[in-house]
Amino acid sequence: MVTIPDNFISNNLHSNIVLRQGTIIDYKSEEDMAAQHVLISLPTIVLVRSGIKKFKSESNFEHLAPSGSMIAFRSGVHLMSEFCAEEDAYQSFVVSFERDFLKQAIGVPSDLAANTSKSVVVDNLSNEEWEQLLQTPSVIKTLNSETEKEFRLRKFILQAMENPIVRNMFYNEIRDWGTSIEYRISSILKAHYLSPLRVSDLAALCGMSLSSFKRYFNKKYDTSPREWLRCKRLDYAYRLAEKNELSVQEICESIGYRDVSSFIRAFSRKFGKTPRAVSRG
Repeated sequence: MVTIPDNFISNNLHSNIVLRQGTIIDYKSEEDMAAQHVLISLPTIVLVRSGIKKFKSESNFEHLAPSGSMIAFRSGVHLMSEFCAEEDAYQSFVVSFERDFLKQAIGVPSDLAANTSKSVVVDNLSNEEWEQLLQTPSVIKTLNSETEKEFRLRKFILQAMENPIVRNMFYNEIRDWGTSIEYRISSILKAHYLSPLRVSDLAALCGMSLSSFKRYFNKKYDTSPREWLRCKRLDYAYRLAEKNELSVQEICESIGYRDVSSFIRAFSRKFGKTPRAVSRG
């Protein structure tokens, strides 16, 4: 699974600027990208400069972001694809922010309204607004002063957050992150246990090293992250089988198993009966 910004930083195909406060990727692709799950480990803004970005929201609604659009993502797993322009590549600026810097830049109001949105497309920017946003990554690339870079990045955040949905979404990201580590881990597990994530991906989402995440998890849940995920996914499969609305193949795919036989064996070991037997009652 692609992880943003980590995989882009290590990939020399893309020009990037790594700051203490965040990362700016000058992304370009000459080929369309088929739909795939992408792990965004930090709150991120994408400026689509050429082509089209397509992705699904947490409600499974499909969004299209054409050239000239801004997309805001909270951290999490997003299903997305890219399409090149008719005579040009797909190009975007991908700007990710460290949460401590984001909190310092924008704060969190005390009367914050809850917002479960994980992504939003802003495609009604004026030419002036678009040019102002687009200018910041280009200018930062030319600067030598770290103080000036931080100032420009802070200005970029404030410009992006002039949109009230983006503003509220990032406020909620900071608030949720600032709660206890126990709450952070439990909420991330609840939101992503069906996502095709590795244990290392979950650790990254929680802002922890893999070894620290495993130690904390074993102490808190008295089992390994891998075993916890396996059991949770099989429990979900059992609920689907009880509804008798999906085939065994569809249930298998919905919890991330690639092989039906392996899924049936794991299901039968846990519940003492096959998915088909559960569906029949």
